[in-house]
Amino acid sequence: MKRFIGLVLSLVLLIAVSCVPASANSGSLSASGEARPGETFNVTFTASGAVGSYSGSFSYDTGLVTLVSVSNGGGSHWSSFSRNGNNIFAQRDSGTTDSVSFTATFKVNTGVTAGTNIGITFSGSIATNYESEDSFKVSTSRVVAAPLSDDCELSSLTIGNATLSPAFNSNTTNYSCGTVKFDVAKLNVSATAHDNNAKVAVNGANLAVGKNTVRIVVTAPSGKTKTYSIAIEREQDPNYVPSSETELSSLTVSEGKLSPEFSVKTREYVVYLPYEIDTISVIGETANELIKEIKNVEDYKLKVGTNELKVEITAEDDSVGTYTVYVVRMDQFGGKDTVGVPASLLDKVAEPE
Repeated sequence: MKRFIGLVLSLVLLIAVSCVPASANSGSLSASGEARPGETFNVTFTASGAVGSYSGSFSYDTGLVTLVSVSNGGGSHWSSFSRNGNNIFAQRDSGTTDSVSFTATFKVNTGVTAGTNIGITFSGSIATNYESEDSFKVSTSRVVAAPLSDDCELSSLTIGNATLSPAFNSNTTNYSCGTVKFDVAKLNVSATAHDNNAKVAVNGANLAVGKNTVRIVVTAPSGKTKTYSIAIEREQDPNYVPSSETELSSLTVSEGKLSPEFSVKTREYVVYLPYEIDTISVIGETANELIKEIKNVEDYKLKVGTNELKVEITAEDDSVGTYTVYVVRMDQFGGKDTVGVPASLLDKVAEPE
């Protein structure tokens, strides 16, 4: 009988134990990024299990690091996420989730020496809809690394197909290679950084005809940069025939209206203006990069009658072309004097309004 009673009691105890909710909630803390004086690194807390809410507090040496910010990684279902100093609280709007996290950003204080160990602890509790609560205490650490090097100087700079002047010196940033033949289409640059971890980039080594600037940019591990420049001019192709084109892509007047309407091939125009307007500018533009110069007419003082204004265009081969605008300023009584305007042009233009 006693044996039977003992067996029954054992069975009841086993059932009672099996009905007690298991404590399955837990947390972890991990750090990422280099910890360097004056720079930041991240610490991520992850809560796992049936998480409905959690709260906790950071503890660390304030002489070593400063808590800069905290960002919620729980998503939109978390109705509340707040930070008060080192204290964090988060609550889900309904139900539970398998895991949730947030990321805290810490900044290493300036003056902290390399090799210093930074310990960070986050402790608190994780609850399942406030019914079951588990406490936790998790830690992580970072060893302060040495500051990144600011060394962004070259230790050597040589040119394989031209002569560098003056002789290379790491403190000298501006150089010249003079003029090279047309056959030299690319400058052969060899540049070595003083710091093996620095990066060297050569820009503009492919040479266009005419003046060029080749730039060597050295980027230190810290991000600091230094630029060395080489001026060089490439000769024109000896078989090249320079352009004689002097056409404008547009011609505009500050007052009145061109007649006829502008056309690239049309070189003569008329503009009628009332007596009250006594100043005009005529501006020509071109999309042709080979044209050397455009001489526009700006703020020209008009006389009554015909004013002949010319926009001069100098072509690559130094030939000069013109666009002529005959500006007719009427007298006080509205009369127009078109003496000087070619008759053939007057036949093509509209009468003044």
